[in-house]
Amino acid sequence: MKHYLVLLFLVFLLHLQAAAQINYTEKFKKELAAHPAEDTFRVNRLNEMSLGVDLSRAERKKISTEALAIAGRIGYEGGKAWALANLGLIEQLQGNTAQGVKMMNEADSIFDKKDDLNLKAFILYCKGLIPNSPKALQYNLEGEKIASQIGNQWLLSTIDNSIGSYFLTTLIDYPKSLDYFLKSLDAAEESNDLARMISTWQSLGTLYASLGDQEKALQYFREASQANKLLGSNAIESNLQQGLGESYRLSGKYREAIEAYKLSSQLTTRADIHYGNESNLADVYTRMDSLPQAFAYGFNSLDSARKYSDSSVMAWIYGILSRASLKSNRVDSAIYYATLGLTCAKQSNALEFLRDNNLALANAYAAKKDFGDAYNYHLQYITYRDSMLSGEVRNKASLLTYNSQLGKKEVEIAA
Repeated sequence: MKHYLVLLFLVFLLHLQAAAQINYTEKFKKELAAHPAEDTFRVNRLNEMSLGVDLSRAERKKISTEALAIAGRIGYEGGKAWALANLGLIEQLQGNTAQGVKMMNEADSIFDKKDDLNLKAFILYCKGLIPNSPKALQYNLEGEKIASQIGNQWLLSTIDNSIGSYFLTTLIDYPKSLDYFLKSLDAAEESNDLARMISTWQSLGTLYASLGDQEKALQYFREASQANKLLGSNAIESNLQQGLGESYRLSGKYREAIEAYKLSSQLTTRADIHYGNESNLADVYTRMDSLPQAFAYGFNSLDSARKYSDSSVMAWIYGILSRASLKSNRVDSAIYYATLGLTCAKQSNALEFLRDNNLALANAYAAKKDFGDAYNYHLQYITYRDSMLSGEVRNKASLLTYNSQLGKKEVEIAA
């Protein structure tokens, strides 16, 4: 009952905030319509609009491209740098890493002349998202320091969310992850940014899904989805539905997971969301022994992951294809795919997929009655499994002390 009352109060508060935020977006559109002149005012408004997390990448790219073109024609270096940084981030997220880094470096060179700390923090955030970058955390921490120094709450919330995600998915440090997600939520509240609040609630849902607490994960995803009804953003809803699908998949609710993944894909044109959903559907259908669907979704997602050189996702998909092949009594194919998956997992240093592909190889060699290789791969599987389990046990124990903070945070939001 207590949580229900908190949620009711929260939704009321969100309604007021959403109205303000939607009017703010409409204000940008009206200002631009009333001000067609190609000047610094228009460039600044376009750059501000393009940073909205509720916009699709196609919309952001269109807005930033216009800002870059106008800034170039009028010689507005500051506006050009912001547009380049945002376009670089979009290119990077679309798999065009080299082009994205080139654009960000160009923006960085302009910063050296303009000394705009807001721009510098944003560029560091963008660089922190470069795939497989060994300096990702360093970039984000530097960006966080600058955003905090200048009091830019929007940037601070954005960067803290990114840091939290890094601790969650790369370092598997749940307490640190939660700490940064709570910081992100604080900054989003301070800046009255509903879209960033929703993004952080989604991150919290992902954190608890990873911990195995699917009930709490679903709670956050559903609350975020309810809040997004006030914004009406398909881009945000697509991400939330993917998160719901993950929670359903991990809790064995496969029909619900399939429905959520498919709805997520219907709501967006983003390629990474599409092939992510397809890979997850391949896993669900493999678990359900619906192997034709598993192979269809698996190969579709693999083609896209190859296009974007996403070695981590490729490692995941190869493991799925190996399991599906073994269930189809195609042992040699199972060995082939798991071997490729192991190679990709080593490239991305993804412990989860190192563990899973070693298990797939152990099972495949056992089915082939090659017990020597089966035993060796099983030993490797145990090593990675135990390493992850010991880390998870430590993290879960540490996280218990943070749960009280999270409960207080929910009450503070309502208060």
